[in-house]
Amino acid sequence: MTSEKTADEVFESLNGFDEIAIEKAFGEITSLKDKPMMFLRALLFTEHRREGKTDKEAKQAAMDATMRELTDYFRADEDIDAGEA
Repeated sequence: MTSEKTADEVFESLNGFDEIAIEKAFGEITSLKDKPMMFLRALLFTEHRREGKTDKEAKQAAMDATMRELTDYFRADEDIDAGEA
């Protein structure tokens, strides 16, 4: 499974409810700035929630993702630079 969005686009789309859910599941979002992979898991968690999973299911899916799955999920920024947006 991959996203049509970059990680930056998902981050920029976060609303207050997303922030509250991330905080409950992963802690204060600003505390993730020094943990880039956990930050990506929080964004993946948000994507799963938006697809209709419960917070518990979304966190489990995000935590179960391998590093490769996690980095491959989000569209790379260079795709945008290459005019594929």
